[in-house]
Amino acid sequence: MAQRRTQLLMHLTRSVLATLLIISQCIVRVDSWVPDVQSKLRIPYDATVPSFFGNSTDYFKLLDQNENTLLIGARNAVYNITIDQLVELPGQRISWPSSDAHRELCTLKGKHDQDCQNYIRVYARVNANRMMICGTNSFKPLCRYYNVLPGNGSVVYDNNELEAQGRCPYNPQHNSTYVYTDGQLYSATVADFSGADALIYREPQRTEQFDSKQLNQPAFVSAIEYNGYVMFFYREVAMEYMNCGKAIYSRVSRVCKNDKGGPYPFQDKWTSFLKARLNCSIPGEYPFYFDELQATTNAISGMYG
Repeated sequence: MAQRRTQLLMHLTRSVLATLLIISQCIVRVDSWVPDVQSKLRIPYDATVPSFFGNSTDYFKLLDQNENTLLIGARNAVYNITIDQLVELPGQRISWPSSDAHRELCTLKGKHDQDCQNYIRVYARVNANRMMICGTNSFKPLCRYYNVLPGNGSVVYDNNELEAQGRCPYNPQHNSTYVYTDGQLYSATVADFSGADALIYREPQRTEQFDSKQLNQPAFVSAIEYNGYVMFFYREVAMEYMNCGKAIYSRVSRVCKNDKGGPYPFQDKWTSFLKARLNCSIPGEYPFYFDELQATTNAISGMYG
């Protein structure tokens, strides 16, 4: 009995010693690992990927593009940059800051200095040599016309300015959209300082003011012209779901391009305005709807179904 107890004790001792040996080897290996090994070749990220920087409050917005360049609306400026290298073209920048009087009035209304700037949000090419540009202008939206000079493509302000209420948002953070077609600007934005009066507008027609059945806190995404209609894509709070809580639906609305408004006194109201829910979902017993619309393409043709 005593002999067996001695054998068990020796076996246990060997096991403990083996375990301690393994642990000590691991500790030595961990201590010998060098955590700051330097690579032989280092390539900075910004050296391989083209980039264009404004500043933290530029609120960039893509206004137009062609095969080679992008027009970017920003704070107090429109940038014309190349697509391949994202380099600004020399002499092509349009600078348009708010006046001192407009900035002062904006701050007196309680807005921060970074909001009291002119954020360019609308660009419409009227013809080959003329363009219209609209900006928030320190919460007092304005539009200007610019002429394109032959030869170098530089643009000059032609001293023609007009109010942009209903065409351009007051706040640079508001989700607005527009399309320019057949000499008319169709816009989807807000028409007041507080951002409560959302509308779809083409002078003089607009959606009903403060009618939540037509527009209910919309976040506009895009607008396109298609087969005699102008179509607006957006997401909004769903009125038909109000009894069950707050829900966001993706929507599409359309108006006819030849809509002249109703009889007096409704000449400034759309008569062709219609809207529907976008049914983009995963089918099943309980369909999963994609209701946070973020972007669209241009209209494409094809066979579906």
